[in-house]
Formats: sequence, C-alpha cells, structure tokens
Amino acid sequence: MAEQTKLEEIESLQAIYGSDFQLTSDDSFTINVKSVNSTSDSNQDILEMQIMLPVDYPLHSPPTFCIKCALLSDTEQRELAELLNNSFNIGEVVIYQWVELAREYLDNKIVEQEKQKCTTTVLKDSNRTQFELDPSPLEVVASKEKTKELPLSSSPELSLSNAPALFHGEPLTDRKSTFQAHLAEVHSLDEVRLAVSKLKENRKIEVATHNILAYRFLRDGVQIQDCDDDGENAAGSRLLHLLQITDSQNVLVVVSRWYGGIQLGPDRFKHINNVARTLLQTSGLIVTQQQEDSKQRKTKNKDKRKRN
Repeated sequence: MAEQTKLEEIESLQAIYGSDFQLTSDDSFTINVKSVNSTSDSNQDILEMQIMLPVDYPLHSPPTFCIKCALLSDTEQRELAELLNNSFNIGEVVIYQWVELAREYLDNKIVEQEKQKCTTTVLKDSNRTQFELDPSPLEVVASKEKTKELPLSSSPELSLSNAPALFHGEPLTDRKSTFQAHLAEVHSLDEVRLAVSKLKENRKIEVATHNILAYRFLRDGVQIQDCDDDGENAAGSRLLHLLQITDSQNVLVVVSRWYGGIQLGPDRFKHINNVARTLLQTSGLIVTQQQEDSKQRKTKNKDKRKRN
C-alpha cells in the first residue's frame, strides 16, 4: 500500500512540475522550486529540494530532504526545514505541500529583499522624491526592467465579436470529475477579458466547479502574466508555472473542472496540467520531445542530402 501511494505521488509530481522534477532513483528525486516573484535570469533564487522517500513513507516516516538555495542564509534554510518537518502528518503524502511551502517562503524572502533594494531616492529637477516599488508576484518584467502594472482596459466597452478564437481540448474524466482545457491566443488584457467572457457564454463552462486560468504575453518588452485559482487552491499558479517552463507566450489557458463528488487529492493537479499541456502541444505552442527529435532527424537528413 505504501509503495503504491509513493508511485502515485511521484507520477503526480512529475505531471505538475514537468522539467523541474528530476527522478534520481526509484525513491529519490530533485525538484527545482522557482519563485514567481523572481526578476533574475540567474539560478541564485532557485531553491533545490533533494528528497528521498523511506520504505515506510507515508505510513510511519516523513521523507528526508536537503535544501540548497544561494538566496537563503543558513539560518533561513534551517527555519524553512523546521517548517517542512512540522507540516508532516503520519499517513499523508506531503511532497506537494512541502514544495509549495518552500515556494511561499522563497517568494516572501524575495519580496523582502526587493523592497529593501527598491526603496530608491531619485533626483529630478533638483527635487528629492523617495518612492518604493511594489513588485508584483505575477507581472514579471523581461530584460530586468522594473515591474509596472497596466490598466485592465482602456475601452469603455468591449465587444465579444472581437474576442480571440477559442480552442478546446478533449475532456478527461477520473472518478466522476471531468477536466477540459480551453485556449486562446492573446496579446492584451482586453483580449484576455474578451476570451474569458466568450468562453463563459457556454452555460456548461460557466457553471463548472472551477475555471482555473493562466495567461502570458509580452507588451512593450514587459512580461505580463497572471493566474486565477477560481477556488481550486494553488491550481492557477501551477498552470502559470506550466506556461513559464514551456516558455509559452501570447496565450490564455483555462481548465474547467466539474467535480464529481469524489476527492482526487494531488491527482487533480496532474489532470489540470495534463489537459492543458496536451492542448498546448496540439495547438503547436509547445514542442514535444518526439516532435523535437523528428525535427532534428529531418535537419540531419537534409544536411546529408546537401553533402551528397
């Protein structure tokens, strides 16, 4: 029973964290935890969690782990380790909870550091004006520029006739819960609003238990991104993380879930990410490993023909 529980948890973690999850053996793995508040291109603010699952986990023993993060001091790493250890309950899987606790801890530390760095005195027209930047956790600026918030709409009225085209993935059903992904190409916050409004014209989608969404697009060199859990705690940030690790741009993804009365545990996050990833691949916005291998083979064959 414990072994089956571990296998199911590992499968869920692989689906949720994608390339940030690296299996090193049957019962050990590494997860790179990235802060949504980071504006750095370096790996300094990535927290690496090396985790090993004992034979009797989760029935009797917690996982063992090692934390590595250049951004955190030894004292802070010990503080985080204590938080993780205290959150384990015998008989319950805990890795997802640990990763999100670590991410929240890292987020808070980055915000604290950014606030300290961004309290800046500016001289302009011989007047000293002091201001403090409030870095948004969901709007990250490309090319290390400063965070800036954009108004949601400058139009007095938006017409659904101008809404972006919507694409729908295949539904996935598990234990009476159904998940379906929807996608639109977007280049502005107005287009995000229009696409969501258009999507919810469908009564079935509007009354879904949850409509989890995430979007990303570039505007004037600024990376605009945001997400909404719609009541499914942490699902929106996981969906946004999927867009980030696949480098998906100019896209809105919505995953509708119709709850069937049976709790799915971590499997629900696996299904949310899987239907979204499948639709992104089908639409051509992200490339699967098989597609990448095929592309490389075609390039090699083309080069051979040229040489011959």
